[in-house]
Amino acid sequence: MVEIIDTNLPTRFNQKIINLLFTSRLWGIATDKKPFDNHVYDINRYDTGFTLASYERECNNFGQNNLNIYAEIIADSLFEKIKIKNFKNIERFYWNWYNQTSITEFHQDRQENNKLSIVYNVHTNDGGTEIKVNDKLQFYPSVAGQAILFNSNLWHRGIPPKKDPQRFSLNIIMEI
Repeated sequence: MVEIIDTNLPTRFNQKIINLLFTSRLWGIATDKKPFDNHVYDINRYDTGFTLASYERECNNFGQNNLNIYAEIIADSLFEKIKIKNFKNIERFYWNWYNQTSITEFHQDRQENNKLSIVYNVHTNDGGTEIKVNDKLQFYPSVAGQAILFNSNLWHRGIPPKKDPQRFSLNIIMEI
């Protein structure tokens, strides 16, 4: 299941998020490994993009309250449009930053069947999200204010921009 949702959030709202993301000092190399996994970063590999974990329920990471307020507004707007009112938990807010040299890998956000992923596009650019559905690759371009909802166990990856210099997005995982 993959669904596209327009939030109709204003451009000015998204620009405020971009300003916060550009000024944050908490970016790290993107990985879907948990902080307690033994993940080794290879200096000879290209960057896989950058991530800023502003909220991780299982790690008690509630670090970026100002970004979390924006993420919660985005989540609430989406939940209302997709009519999900009885979800159990939001598990995480991960902000993603890709540049033209980022090289991404397919991954699953979670393996369980009771998790949903949302990728919210903060701005329009020539990057996007690629999702494997029934062994076919589907590309979803980054359109400002638009979100992609899909099962967290689907293999997917962020696609960096080729012409635009940056791509910012928000990844939300929730338990249903």
